[in-house]
Amino acid sequence: MLAGGAAATAVGAGAAWADRSGEAARVWHHFAGGCAGPDGPVPPAPEDAPVTGRFRSRHVPDDDVGFMVWRPGGLSAFGGLPVVVVLPGRGSTARTGFDELHLHAFLAAELARHGAAAGLAAVDGGESYWHARTDGEDRMAMLETEFLPLLEREFGLGGAGRVIAGWSMGGYGALLAAERDPGGWSGVGVASPAVWPTFADVWVGDAFDGQADYARHDVFAGASRLGGMPVWVGCGRSDPFYPNARRLAAAVPGARAHWAEGGHDQCLWRLVAPQETAFVVSALLG
Repeated sequence: MLAGGAAATAVGAGAAWADRSGEAARVWHHFAGGCAGPDGPVPPAPEDAPVTGRFRSRHVPDDDVGFMVWRPGGLSAFGGLPVVVVLPGRGSTARTGFDELHLHAFLAAELARHGAAAGLAAVDGGESYWHARTDGEDRMAMLETEFLPLLEREFGLGGAGRVIAGWSMGGYGALLAAERDPGGWSGVGVASPAVWPTFADVWVGDAFDGQADYARHDVFAGASRLGGMPVWVGCGRSDPFYPNARRLAAAVPGARAHWAEGGHDQCLWRLVAPQETAFVVSALLG
């Protein structure tokens, strides 16, 4: 089930976005044509390689769900550790956070500065926007009832604390997960969250099954539920979601914000990774 290491994969933008509107075309352009701003340097890879795995989910009808896990000391150092759970963007997979964004390298470097230990885990997000859909897929239920227990049972991760993070669609999912269970997370950090303040603003046509579905999963309406936990929001100033990200950060009591030069692309996510990683480690360590 598990294999050491990770093979390089391309970051998926979700090709369905390409022809939905001018805003969607701008998002797709950054993936297909390059980055809108400076890239961020990546720390050296940690000595311990991540592992990969797959599991069958009751909430994802059409395919097994892939995941990746990294923990300092490897699997042999099995003591219970806190964990950063990462939700990928639309069309990306768990591998993207490791192979393209190198989040385990950023986390290892930040943990070394604190003399601390924590794990990193990512799980495939598909394209269904991290909530229950009419076609039967429910990635949020998969996360809450299957993946989190798997992390604790098989890897000893999460019982000592959890922070949730994500980018793009995964940023939306991370916010929604934290709002659904604010007592279950020590913090939430999101980069370029793909969010809209009203249903009329939504330009990804299949992100929600209509207005009622949007209302049930509106992270702006639930923002006040995050007032008791550390929240970090980062975004590029050239990102089509930038105005929405600013509005979201303003709606969350006490949220920390980081605005950078860049767009909706992997260069921006690497660029802001040091700030986001410092935040999540601080949230985990209290």
